This record gives sequence, C-alpha cells and structure tokens, in this order.
Amino acid sequence: MHMRYALCLLVLLLNEAAHAETIVVTPGSSIQAAIDSASSGDIIEIQGGIYSERIVVDKSLIIRGNTTSEYPEVNAGGSGTAVTISGSDVVLTGIRATGSGMAPMDAGIFVTGKNNHVIDCRVSGNRYGIVLSFAEGCTLENILAEANSEAGILLDNSTTNSIIGCRLENNIRGMRLVSAESNTIRGNSISNTTLEAISVERSSNRNLIVDNTIRFNQIGIFLETSRGNNITRNLASNNSIGIKIANHNDTESIRPIENPGKYGGVSIKYRPNSDIESYDVRDKDLSSYTTNTIYNNTLINNNVNAIDDGNNQWDNGTVGNHYSDFDEPEEGCRDRNRDGMCDSAHEIEGGMSSDRHPLSPKDPMKARFMSKKSGAYLGLDRMVFMPGERIDLRFSVPDNLTAWIGILPSGAPHGALDRTKAISYSSLNSTVREITLEAPRMVGSYEIRMFATEELVSLPISVEVPEVHIAPAEVKACEPINVTYSGAPGYEGDWIGMFSVSAGDRSPLSRKYLDGSTNGSFVLYTPSTPGTYNVRMFADDGYRLLAVSEPVTVKPNAGVRIVAEPETVSPGQAIYVHFWGAMPDSVIGMYGVTRPDKFWINMQPTGGPSCGTLTFRAPYGKGNYDFRLFENNVYRKHMGASNVVRVV
Repeated sequence: MHMRYALCLLVLLLNEAAHAETIVVTPGSSIQAAIDSASSGDIIEIQGGIYSERIVVDKSLIIRGNTTSEYPEVNAGGSGTAVTISGSDVVLTGIRATGSGMAPMDAGIFVTGKNNHVIDCRVSGNRYGIVLSFAEGCTLENILAEANSEAGILLDNSTTNSIIGCRLENNIRGMRLVSAESNTIRGNSISNTTLEAISVERSSNRNLIVDNTIRFNQIGIFLETSRGNNITRNLASNNSIGIKIANHNDTESIRPIENPGKYGGVSIKYRPNSDIESYDVRDKDLSSYTTNTIYNNTLINNNVNAIDDGNNQWDNGTVGNHYSDFDEPEEGCRDRNRDGMCDSAHEIEGGMSSDRHPLSPKDPMKARFMSKKSGAYLGLDRMVFMPGERIDLRFSVPDNLTAWIGILPSGAPHGALDRTKAISYSSLNSTVREITLEAPRMVGSYEIRMFATEELVSLPISVEVPEVHIAPAEVKACEPINVTYSGAPGYEGDWIGMFSVSAGDRSPLSRKYLDGSTNGSFVLYTPSTPGTYNVRMFADDGYRLLAVSEPVTVKPNAGVRIVAEPETVSPGQAIYVHFWGAMPDSVIGMYGVTRPDKFWINMQPTGGPSCGTLTFRAPYGKGNYDFRLFENNVYRKHMGASNVVRVV
C-alpha cells in the first residue's frame, strides 16, 4: 500500500514535469554538475554505478535512480554527508547513499526545507541514515536503513513530516525524534537495534506513532520528557523492553555497557550526547510530560512489556493494550463478559500509571477447554451443564474427512463406535465451525467425542443441578458465614451474591465471582443490619438465577472488636480489616506496632455502620503493624486494636 502511494506521488510529479528537461548522469560523470546545470522542475536520471561525491540539491528537482539492475550509489568517502537536500519540493528516489563521515550530523541523506520527498532509497554505512533537520511537510517512504552507527532516521526540530513504510535494521537506534513535533510515524518495521527502535526525546510532542512492527531491540518505543504523543496499534515483540517512558534523564542518553543487568542481559548507564545540544530537564515541571496516550498496542514476549515512571494514559478511555504477561486468568486478566478486555486494570511497572482497559486475547475459536489432534478440534467455554441445557460447541474437522459428534457416558469404551450407541449425535459440516447440542437429561458424567473412521478427540462434561448452601443458620451482624456451592456452569463470570430475602435479584448486598470454579466453598461476612438474608447463584456475569440457599438470620452485635487478615502479607498486598462496635464518626488507623496513636501511616473512616470491613494496602516497609479503632478523628479516643500483621 505504501509503495503504491509512493508511485502515485512520483507519477503525479513526473506529469507536472512533462515538459521539463531530463538530464542523464552515467558513471564517470558528476551528479552535482548535473544539478548545478539544471533548472527548477528538471529531472535528473542517474544510471547504475558508484558516484564518489557529495551532492547538494538546492532547487526543486526530481532526482531518480535507474534501479533496473541495482541502485546507483552516492558514496561520501567517509567525510560529510552523501546527499544534502537544502531546497524545497525536491523528489529523490532510487538512490543508495553511503559512506558519510562521523561528525555529529553527518548522514547518508540530510534533508531540510519544506515538502521534500525521499522515496525508495537505501542508506547504509553512515552515522545517520537520513536526517530531517528543521524540515517541514516532508515524506520519507519505503526507505531501507541498515548498519548506520547512530540511527537509521533522525528527526531534529522538524514538524509535520511523515515516515511511512520504512525498514530499519541493525542500526544503533532505529528512529530518533529530538524536539520534533506533529510528525506521523506509520507502518514501519524496525528490528535488531542496539538501543531504542523509536526514541522520542526532548519535547518531541504530539507525534502519531501507529501501525509499526518493532522486534528484537533493546527498547521498542522510548519516550523521554515529551507529551501529547499518540502511540497506537503498534506491535512490539521480543524486545528487552516493549515501551518505556522516562522523565528523569537530565542531560544524558541511554548507552549499553558490558555488565549484564536487569533488562535483557544489558545494563544501562547515561552518557552525554555528542551530536545534539545539551538539554537539561532538571528545572522543568515534569508533570506536564505525563499526557502521552498509549493504546491498542500489542506488547508480547518482551522481557518487560511496559515501564512508566510518570503518570501517562495507557488507554484511550475505552481500549487499552494487549500485554502477553497480563492476558490469562492466572496473570490477573479475567474477561468474564468476553468483550475482549480484562475486567481489572493492569498496573504499569515503574510508577503510578495503569491501563484501565487491558485487552485479552480475542480468538473466536479459542475456548477455555480444548482438545485437538491432527487437525481435529473441540472447544467449550464450560464443562458443567444442567439437564437438557444447550451446549455450544466449537469444532474443526480434518480435511477430506466425514465426521460426527456424539455424547456418550464417560465409561463408554474409546475407539471406533457406531453412532447409534451414542446418547445423541450430529453429523459435521467442514464449512461450519460451531454446533449446538443438548445435554443429557440424567445427572452424571459424560464425554463429547468426535468420530470419523475412528475416535479423533474428546472432551468431558458433567450434568448437574446447581446448589448453594450457607451455615450456620443464625449469626450476629458482620460475622462470617460459610458458603458452599456445586453445579456452577464454570464460566469466568459465574457469581454468588448475598441478598435480603425480600430483595430482587438485581440488588445484591455483596457478590463474589467464582472465576470458573464449578464447586467449592468460601466465607462471606453478613451485613451490619439485622434481618433475614440468603445467597443466590447466577450464571456468566448476568442475572440468570441458578440456585438459592436457605435463609440465615442476622442478629445485632454487641461489643468492640477489630480483626485484620491475612496476618502475613507482602509489601503492597491488600489487608482486610473487620470491625465491630464502631461509632458513627469512627476511624481506623494503620500503625507500626510501637508508634503512638498520633502517628498513623494511613487512616480511613468506617463510614457510619457499627460493623463492616475496610481494605488497606500493606506498607512497602517490612515490619509489624496493627490497626486501631477510634471514636473519631478529632479526639481519637481509643476503642480497640487488632491483631499484629507482619509485612515480609
């Protein structure tokens, strides 16, 4: 698509220059002499070969290389820049630029001015492959930049430029933006850089970085003291760090050293830049650099997917990013309503940022329970069904096979089987990927099996009647009760809630998700208000009622008590503080066990009820802590203290 755009642009420009003169340059003659003799609008066509010179394009020309055999090469011979574009409205295409010097801004191609287009060029063996410096409205497209010692592409103090469809490989950096604003970086492939694939530095604001593929680099995308950038739909995989945002680099830049370190076996330290003026951020208000938006990116198989020492926005309000270390239930991502987003936020390492809407894998054929072998596949989202309930099954059939699916008792022999032996069966169409079955009418254990000439794959299912029970039948307010359940469908979103017996199903006082478990037990705390209550089981994050427990009678509670759990926690872990006998204005404080009452670590109001539960976050300092209940936060009359909690 990008190449088509480039060709259309070139055809348009050539049409505009239909009456211009065409000057042909062959090996042994000078490109610069042709430029000097040309008039604005002329075409200079360069034949294949090596041109050992440094050229300056200071007028509106179309310079195109004849690439029928190989790209004509402009070689600077180890000094200065091979091609300098200082005019405007220049088109340069089909050129290989190499051999620049190692002075701070030496490059294969150096571009300044407005509306210049560098298309389908190759830059290698330079300090910088291409530099845009104080350039505006320019386009770099379909560039191959490789083996450049500083960066493949540098944008320095340049605005409203487009870098599209380029391939940057084996450079120290892939692409570097320094004080560059409102540029579009789209659809590029960047790999095997020693440092950053894309580095956005020093007030490089309001850039769009979209649809890039970034693999096998030290850092995929790096932002430093820049704001308002929109980073979306990029794939960053197999990097040491996928995306890193830092606001504290002072006057220095990341450089590798020999000793192995935390990230990908490379330690990092800072070294002053030698090519771009010193930029000291120590006196700047860094809070203004925390407004970058990073969303709908795919960050997979990086040693560390994301780091942010600021407070940037890692979603756009509705959609976040996909993190390979946060896309499965055991990693913290549960997608109970299967909308493609995790139900809980993902905390970004390094600071206070979080992704409020991280993405979960969205594969219509993926199921929680799968069986596959040699092209045959069965998939179910749950394994427990009520008698006669609908079963939604995903499947695929090996090519050139006629197959059928049957439901059989779990003890039925495996192998080839006559379909008439099945409780129920259905023929399979290889063009269909889903089928609906009916669960058996009898409670018991069964298997869904796929057959052709022999048994291919199978999945176990269970037919049960859901049940939920509570004990004891009578407790005091805010006391624990035991809840046991069985026969839950097994969806991630199945839940059990506590209700007043007279309340409707949409008015739970508390709820607990079962997270895919079909049977088990847990503890709930009764409400602070005396009365009669029950618990109810619902399916799939909705209000399809499955079972109702017997009632429990809750009586008033007397006396003061405060209990904290668990008693041993890790730094930052949640601590649940249960309290009884609070006053309307009571507060609970967290303390080191030897600290006086006036030196609390954290303080929360109880909110009015005489009993209930508050959640605290464990301190990051290891030690012993307790929680103290006071009548109010004015006089702090001591009412009681909890057990000791150890932070280890």
